[in-house]
Amino acid sequence: MRFALLPSLFYLPTLSEMRLLRMVYWTVGSLVAFFLAWILQPLEWYNVHDTQTLVTQWGYPFESHTVKTADGYILELQRIKHGRTQPDPSLHRPPVLLQHGLALDSSNYVANLPNQSLAFMLADAGFDVWLGNSRGNSYGRKHETLHHWDFEFWNFSWQEMANHDVPAIVDKVLEITGEQKLNYIGHSQGALILFARLTEDEELTKKIHNVFALAPALSVTNIRGLIAGIAPLAPILQQIERIAGGPFGVFRRSIINTIIGKGLCNFDYFSAACARYLFANGGMESDQLNTSRIDVYMASYPDGMSTKNVVHFGQMVLHKRTARFDYGADENLARYGCRIAPAYNFTNVKVPMYIWYSPHDYLVSDVDMQDYIIPTLDTDYLKLNVSLPSYNHVDFHWGLRAVTDIYEPIIEILTTIASALKGRGRPKKTVSSNARNSKTRKRSIAEVDDIVVGGTEAEDGEDFNTWDLITNETNDKEGYDDEDEEETILVNRQDDEEIMILLRSYSILSQSTMGACATCCKTLLFVNFLVFGVFFFALSALLLYAGLQDNPYTTEKLIKAEGYAFEEHTVKTSDGYVNRIHRIPRKADKKEVVLVQPGLLMDSACFVSNGPKGSLAFLLSDAGHDVWLGNTRGGHYSDHTKLSRKDGKFWDFSWEDLAAHEIPSIIDYILKETGRDKLVYIGNSQSGLVAMALMSTRDEYNDKIHGFFGLAPAASLANVRGPMIETTPAGHLVDMLEDLAGPQPVLSRSLLNDVLRTVCSVGAMQYACERTFFRNGGDWSTQLDYSRLPIYYSNYPSGSSTKNIRHFTQMMLKQRTARFDYGEVENMKRYGTLYPPSFNFSSVRVPMFLWYSDGDYLVSGADITGRVVPQLKEEFLKEVIPLTGYNHFDFHWGLRAPEDIFHPIIGFIEGFDKDDNATKRVSRETFCAKNDPNDICG
Repeated sequence: MRFALLPSLFYLPTLSEMRLLRMVYWTVGSLVAFFLAWILQPLEWYNVHDTQTLVTQWGYPFESHTVKTADGYILELQRIKHGRTQPDPSLHRPPVLLQHGLALDSSNYVANLPNQSLAFMLADAGFDVWLGNSRGNSYGRKHETLHHWDFEFWNFSWQEMANHDVPAIVDKVLEITGEQKLNYIGHSQGALILFARLTEDEELTKKIHNVFALAPALSVTNIRGLIAGIAPLAPILQQIERIAGGPFGVFRRSIINTIIGKGLCNFDYFSAACARYLFANGGMESDQLNTSRIDVYMASYPDGMSTKNVVHFGQMVLHKRTARFDYGADENLARYGCRIAPAYNFTNVKVPMYIWYSPHDYLVSDVDMQDYIIPTLDTDYLKLNVSLPSYNHVDFHWGLRAVTDIYEPIIEILTTIASALKGRGRPKKTVSSNARNSKTRKRSIAEVDDIVVGGTEAEDGEDFNTWDLITNETNDKEGYDDEDEEETILVNRQDDEEIMILLRSYSILSQSTMGACATCCKTLLFVNFLVFGVFFFALSALLLYAGLQDNPYTTEKLIKAEGYAFEEHTVKTSDGYVNRIHRIPRKADKKEVVLVQPGLLMDSACFVSNGPKGSLAFLLSDAGHDVWLGNTRGGHYSDHTKLSRKDGKFWDFSWEDLAAHEIPSIIDYILKETGRDKLVYIGNSQSGLVAMALMSTRDEYNDKIHGFFGLAPAASLANVRGPMIETTPAGHLVDMLEDLAGPQPVLSRSLLNDVLRTVCSVGAMQYACERTFFRNGGDWSTQLDYSRLPIYYSNYPSGSSTKNIRHFTQMMLKQRTARFDYGEVENMKRYGTLYPPSFNFSSVRVPMFLWYSDGDYLVSGADITGRVVPQLKEEFLKEVIPLTGYNHFDFHWGLRAPEDIFHPIIGFIEGFDKDDNATKRVSRETFCAKNDPNDICG
């Protein structure tokens, strides 16, 4: 077929025009989006929530200093020299350095109100506050010889931050203040890089008074949530780096942050979705988020990181150890002198440590802290470790309860230390009684013994006023040199028009803050446009290559390849959908007619993907049964008598419609074809749900089903866990988009399947491929045949509709299995009630056999035993079988499934009463005369 846009150039015999058009549109759209982002980046309101603005808008003093690392990076170090009401230069103010976490910057310590932000609280308590920035974020994107669009610029991970950034920043703070030691507060990666450096740098150890670690990412062995599914992609990311030419920057701060933060997130309708975006990786939804500050958080998150840093964290997850970057055995030998990257020994940290963490943090878990990290720390220096309930990973710097749970205790400890210094002014003590008696703290501050007090000899330099700085009259002042004179910005009140005029006159204020568009040079735009163009061209080439290949693993090919007979039948539903279902017929010795129905985003191939000995359909056929494999609307094998798949109305369905139309049509068709009056139904996940919904609403179908076998039937989703429940609040955004554009397809079989089949054929990629989609179903599968991944991905995902996803989301959020909720007004029209009616499974009167597993994130044991089983009549509930270590996908692809599930099913079918309950043959005339609800007799 000829490609419509370029008919004279392309002739593609096996790739559909629609798929290629989508690929081209996606590529061009991405290029345009990135191009616009770079063009608009210098607009004045882009930096509306930069650190300087956030500090000065409350009347705090602000200084900016430049730090040069040993390997040439130039970082901006920021300072809040004193509180709003404490300009007295005679007071001694101990320096405190605050270091941010991954993909963040210094602004996250000043993002809340003054009485809720750690940096402001420290300044008001009398401390000299310094805000560090790491290479790669907005304040660390300069280099002596490299540009930030160079691959070599991004050739770093947190290991380089530990080796170079931390020592340089610490030395700069001590140089300017004249102190010998400082106190260090680090969150997540900010704590990791200091601990890593302290394990091998005795000189740095001498410069640190105390370390306050907030959710320190010293181990991520037990990481959970979305990031756990992304981490295994590290090997793929390394391959992309090699193809691209080296590491590159990702998630860099741009105007898009501001557009989303100040635009969408300011609307109440989107605030919940924005909150989920902020907290998606860090844990469950926060109950201490100040929603009025979401635009501030979004403006600086994420703020850039290197792909190499992402790979390093991925290695920590995969290798389950905190070690130096793993370059491979040969390169490791050249760099480290050993074939395996050396691990960091945190026992060598000899600085007083105070640690806070939470069991509800998905990134730094309490298991990692209690089992892996705390046992390795020197108990003589571990002064405090506190487990805080209900803290998301980012609650440690944005959470409202952090004030009393973390910040005030830190200030109390620091104040105690400062008060012990003789011959110095004492910082004002501002700790409330709540902090001293916080119920969440395991040890009170009074119980912390052996507080280390370090002395310093140099006194603070003389305080300089703004005019001195502007007019270069600081040259002869002690403590300032020519470099500081150019690097320092001191603004006591940014809204003071006179001062701002003076700053503009002497060009001290940075161009980015003044919104000067001159920084957007044509060369920069061209280079970045070119880089993205090359990248997306390469990606498009991969998609094109994959798309040119036909799917070698369709249901028909999988069945015929094993020597079984194959038939394809077409079933029309009462509402016009057309489904192709498949059959493995037997010419003789037919026992039961068995319908095997796939789950959400699956098709008939899932039950024939593991060969004759590992696939349910083949085992049933070998046992003498007439096996039928169903498919449903929205999947690859569905169509409509009137509607095109491009029509929005085609996708206007949920699983409720499958129960009302799909399954009854398929059952009636099979019974008509086989001349039976009953069949055995086996359903996995969604298909278990729709059959139960059918039997509970249309009593006559209880007489057509001989036995029901539910493999993790999704009849209740009140206790869903993992990434799926984390993304359910985004369903409100899906609701709005669907209201605007109508129902849309979701994960239909497309080039994605072709690419995954191609990529997942590579052995090195298979582990990452497994985690890409299967993470939603549970923990790591211990029974997955990785060699079959290309087969699985050839047919999964197979498509569904946004309305169906919305219906499942409603089940999770409302914790009830009910009809689709259209809103109170529409519900009254459709159902006669404000709320959609629930399904009553107590009316099911078919022998039922259920399997479930506590390792299943989607259909939990709590849902089956606590919500589904109590509704079922005891006389019909034959077996409820719990399984250990089963992911949601293991019920049809697991290597132990034949032994634990498939053979028992065959045994139960064989045990049906041959006289009273066996399926009886009936003539076509008898069947049609008795019951023809779907007009299949014609």
